[in-house]
Amino acid sequence: MAELNLIAGKRAKAATAIASALTYFTAGEAMLGEDRWDRRYPLAFELALHRGETEFLTGDSESAEARLAALARRAANLVDLAAVTQSRLTLYHALDRFDTAIEVGLQYLGQIGIAWPAHPSDDQVAEEFDHLWSQLGQRSIEDLVNLPVMDDRTSRATIDVFIALAPAATYTDIKLVSLIIGRMVRLSLEKGLCDGSCYAYVAIGRVLGPLFGDYRSGYRFAQIGLDLVDASGHFEVREYIRGRIYFTFAALAIPWAKHICTAFPFLRRAFEVSNKIGDLTFAAYSCNNLYTLLLAAGVPLVEIQREARHGLEFARRARIGASVSVMSIQLAFIRRLPGDNSALRFTQ
Repeated sequence: MAELNLIAGKRAKAATAIASALTYFTAGEAMLGEDRWDRRYPLAFELALHRGETEFLTGDSESAEARLAALARRAANLVDLAAVTQSRLTLYHALDRFDTAIEVGLQYLGQIGIAWPAHPSDDQVAEEFDHLWSQLGQRSIEDLVNLPVMDDRTSRATIDVFIALAPAATYTDIKLVSLIIGRMVRLSLEKGLCDGSCYAYVAIGRVLGPLFGDYRSGYRFAQIGLDLVDASGHFEVREYIRGRIYFTFAALAIPWAKHICTAFPFLRRAFEVSNKIGDLTFAAYSCNNLYTLLLAAGVPLVEIQREARHGLEFARRARIGASVSVMSIQLAFIRRLPGDNSALRFTQ
């Protein structure tokens, strides 16, 4: 019965019937009893993990935080620890508790032998990318599509942690973001391809361009990552990663290499995919990045203002504080532009 409740809860969660999903997961845990961790650890772990994630989606972040922290202490292996760490990072990022997210992420990395400070040095970043280029060797960037599929579960789980940690690091230290992205690419070169590798390839341009001045290579990596997502028959691409790839390609790769109008469809796809699966943080990020590029492209202000008001309402409902702040500023900026702004007034 507990297994059936887990199945029903996952289906309800996938269909965004969050309240029903929470009911199933809670009932499943109750059916297993107090000795569930000794008798049925895998089932108990999965029920608790989904329950914590679903509590957060219902707005009960306090219960979710406590449940996931306790679950991290019960994790019996690195793959399970990575799974609960990923959920905790997603929670802290959505709550704008970026320093806590960094602390939790670095604790996991310490368990697998990666001892990074929260604020790395320039030399550490340069050394990481020297190793990356050395691993690439004589192969071209385009040759990366021919890598084997990654079959090491711990490496795949670690890449998932990196993907969850990178957004929080964006708010704390760009050098830490650079180490995260560089190590994801290095793991892919060493262990093979997975859907997280596609994200790493798309994201590396934000390092190679601004930090090393190599925008051309950054875009070549990004194009490979996008091609693998849209045409790969090698591995399944999970929807939350697909959404983040479309977002990253549009916001961090296209503006350096192509006309920014070509980014609009990718940001709209990123919103659709992320919103559909409940990745509300990146759905909101897709909105405020779209409006930034619409402004840069010279789209009529009335049109941008109309879209941005919808995006701001969405971010407020989802309680994504960072996006609320950005879109409020964007709308205030539109109001202050020269000319007749009478049609653009709105209530903060």
